Amino acid sequence: MVTLVSGQQINNFDAGYTLTTRVFEHPESRNAVKVSIYPNPVARILHIQSEQEEIVDYMIFDASGKVLKKGQAMDQQIDIESMAPGMYYIRLWNAKMTKVIPFVKVDNY
Repeated sequence: MVTLVSGQQINNFDAGYTLTTRVFEHPESRNAVKVSIYPNPVARILHIQSEQEEIVDYMIFDASGKVLKKGQAMDQQIDIESMAPGMYYIRLWNAKMTKVIPFVKVDNY
């Protein structure tokens, strides 16, 4: 069972752990284009939301740093349905910003 609390904390995540997420960004990118992902947790399609409709390059990796998927999110969507459930990180970048955002992949429901 996953319960989302205040957009930053997930309680009751499977084994009763509490998972707190933080967005890591380069200090110079604070005035750059703001970008976020949704939904989080996600089962199938990860959506990218930004102030401008720009092509964003992405790289998805696990906690060990192993790259699992990479490419360009031309339609602002990334299909992650084939990935195993777990905690991952997505690095998003373009000419104006670089951002790493943690996300949780859950089973299809």
